[in-house]
Amino acid sequence: MKKFIITLIIIVSFFPFFTKKNDYQDISKVVYISSIGLDYDEKTKEYTIYYYILNNFNLTGAQLSSSNIDDLSYMVKISDTNFARAFSSIRKKTNIGIHYTHLKTVILSNHFVGQIPILDFYNYIRDLNQIYLNFYLFTTDSKIEDLYNIQNFSDVSAYHTILINPSLIKTYKLVTFIDFAKEILKPNYTFLIPHVSSVPDTFSKQDKEYLSLEMDGYSILQNDYSIKTYITKEYQSLRWLINLPDQHFQIDKYEIYLKDGKYKIKNKKDKIIIYYKLSAVLNLNPEDEKLVDVKEKLEKKIADDIMKLISLTKEDNIDIFNLNYLISPDSLSDKKIEVEINLNLN
Repeated sequence: MKKFIITLIIIVSFFPFFTKKNDYQDISKVVYISSIGLDYDEKTKEYTIYYYILNNFNLTGAQLSSSNIDDLSYMVKISDTNFARAFSSIRKKTNIGIHYTHLKTVILSNHFVGQIPILDFYNYIRDLNQIYLNFYLFTTDSKIEDLYNIQNFSDVSAYHTILINPSLIKTYKLVTFIDFAKEILKPNYTFLIPHVSSVPDTFSKQDKEYLSLEMDGYSILQNDYSIKTYITKEYQSLRWLINLPDQHFQIDKYEIYLKDGKYKIKNKKDKIIIYYKLSAVLNLNPEDEKLVDVKEKLEKKIADDIMKLISLTKEDNIDIFNLNYLISPDSLSDKKIEVEINLNLN
């Protein structure tokens, strides 16, 4: 009897192999989308979707960017005049399982602007149950093909981090699709999205140049669904919009380490105050000035920087601090804007 029971256990253990039905999915027939790029042609009204895939699978019927099976990644490109059809057609072009559970980033090209593409994207993605909506959003002026140009592991550094694990990046204030969905339909609201670019010369192998990727500014999505981009190297005052804690700043001849920082809007009777509370360590004081004097100079310089940013964006009809959303536009027109800095400097 004991021998019979042991034999029965062995047979039951191998039962799945004796049947034609398997309850598990063969992982060799599955790919995971890590990043998606979105482009739009205003003339043809055509959407182009780029899928960045960290796998070596051949997607039959789709357009691959590489034929080298040793490459780290592949890019699949699909176009259609209908966003939903373009997005879903990748599943119809291959017999390999497509999974979005590892999706970390979606990159919008500078052509992916206007009410039609932005709302098509928003309406389709929010109802797509195959995707976790906490992926990060970026914009770009570069070709999306260049952004997805990683070819092997020796090229992987901060470039790769931006694509598949951007939460490790602390220098810019990141936004997710969830943040986007909360704000996109608000009246008089401007939404900041980090901007990325492909850059040459970061990596080189022998005489061959390779492109890398850097986060370099912000794009501002306005209430009319237009986008204006500001690059940090050209507009230094943008740094006061970034993720302020744990940053090193050079301000004139001084260098500070910003331990903490945040701002809030104070709506007074006759004015609006943009109030910054900052805590920093003075790392470089070349003339060995008194700390109280340096503090006063830095507070004035920071306030001037922020006012310059407000003036610059106002010329482009951009409400960078969302004052028109937070305060009635009618009452805002009669008030002046001031910047107040409270710097705790050690």
